[in-house]
Amino acid sequence: MKSKIGSSEEKKLNIIATGCIHGCMDKMYKDIQEFEKRNNKKIDLVLCTGDFESIRNEEDLKFLSCPDHYRLMGDFHQYYNSKVKAPYLTIFIGGNHEASNYLEQNYYGGYLAENIYYLGRGGVINVKGLRIGGISGIFNKFDYFKGHFEKNEDDIKSDKKSIFHYREYEISKMSHIKSKLDIFMTHDWPTNIIDSKDFNKIFQLYPQNKEAILTGTLGSFPAEFILKSLKPKNYICGHMHFYYTNKINDTKIFAFDKCIKKRHYFDLIEIQPSLKDMDIEDNNIYIDPEWMSI
Repeated sequence: MKSKIGSSEEKKLNIIATGCIHGCMDKMYKDIQEFEKRNNKKIDLVLCTGDFESIRNEEDLKFLSCPDHYRLMGDFHQYYNSKVKAPYLTIFIGGNHEASNYLEQNYYGGYLAENIYYLGRGGVINVKGLRIGGISGIFNKFDYFKGHFEKNEDDIKSDKKSIFHYREYEISKMSHIKSKLDIFMTHDWPTNIIDSKDFNKIFQLYPQNKEAILTGTLGSFPAEFILKSLKPKNYICGHMHFYYTNKINDTKIFAFDKCIKKRHYFDLIEIQPSLKDMDIEDNNIYIDPEWMSI
């Protein structure tokens, strides 16, 4: 018999949340499998907070915004071509280093390979009894109040950066969500998530960020607005390539490092599903009804 929330078989789900993967899916899945065995935890879902780099081919590489020495094919093409299957249902948002041409073809989200789902420019889904939301991209003050003027791949290729800057109306749409979310994802940090008691430790480890932290400009003010408006149970992000956790009001915040050796780039989040009628063994992804109405 499959478990449903509210039954005698009620349980918490084991969610792995990660930072920037940068195309290293093989390493990520291997590390998660080792974690699963070491801790005797069955992992139910993997969430990635951007810079996933879903690059299918050499053409996609031309759309990747990064220095040339980072312009690498990565592992995704093997999953895209069904040579390898993701061992866990994986949901990701876009960051600022992506094959933006491919992601724009899936503006509203969808499966990019078996078991690998892109949440889209912004969206809220229901899966395994959880409500999960997210917005792709990062904040940029010059593009924030513009619409998406990039109409085709030539526009994207000519300016590889503007396409991954989210816009005000995407934040506005998301702010209309009223029902509680279990998890919300952005790539960049919300501003003002570092507790003052942690300042000295952070300044010692990352002195280059001291001024931005003290002035409240480290991160994204629209992301902070979303954090305070939606008050999700968990808020996860990446981008800054260092690990930090905090709790603001009732929201647990996780900020992750990137996927390289000996870096804290993922965590286990144990969470009780909130959608009581959903089968937690169901791997299907459903668009959230409230989000659809918005």
